[in-house]
Amino acid sequence: MNITSQEIRNKKFSKKLRGINENEVALFLRDVAHLVDDITKENNLLKNSLSEFEKKVEEYQAIEKNIQQVLIEAKEISSQVVRSAQQYEEAAKTAANRNASLIIEQAHSDLLKFNEAIEIAETKYKNIIGYLKNFLLSELSDVQNAEKQIVNTDDEQNFSEQKTTQSIDNEADEIANKILNS
Repeated sequence: MNITSQEIRNKKFSKKLRGINENEVALFLRDVAHLVDDITKENNLLKNSLSEFEKKVEEYQAIEKNIQQVLIEAKEISSQVVRSAQQYEEAAKTAANRNASLIIEQAHSDLLKFNEAIEIAETKYKNIIGYLKNFLLSELSDVQNAEKQIVNTDDEQNFSEQKTTQSIDNEADEIANKILNS
């Protein structure tokens, strides 16, 4: 039942034979009306304060919700960053391993080519030495044969020396050409 202070002030009572003191009732009603006025004012103030607090609570709840959302997003971003870093690390390791393998393969290939070149050079060296030995033995044989033929005259001797020298020069040129062409 809602009753206002004005209704309390304006309330009239019926009179009876043994009635009540109207002044006391009026004073009492006036005091009660003031009390109701004070309580109503206090109630209105409390309602206004409550309304303000409710607005602040709503604001704080909105802020809290935003903070929670930001935290969720930050967590998701940090997870993405960690995943990206792990993927980058894995890709870098794979690339480094691939590059290392390529370098090792290239070094191995170069080593094989170098060893092959050494073998070819050794073979050519042996061939040249063999050829030179044969050439020198042949020349020695020619010189020995030429010495045997030089017996009679100086002219024949000069002619034979000239022929041997020319023969040696021709054979030396042939050897040099063969070596250069090998």
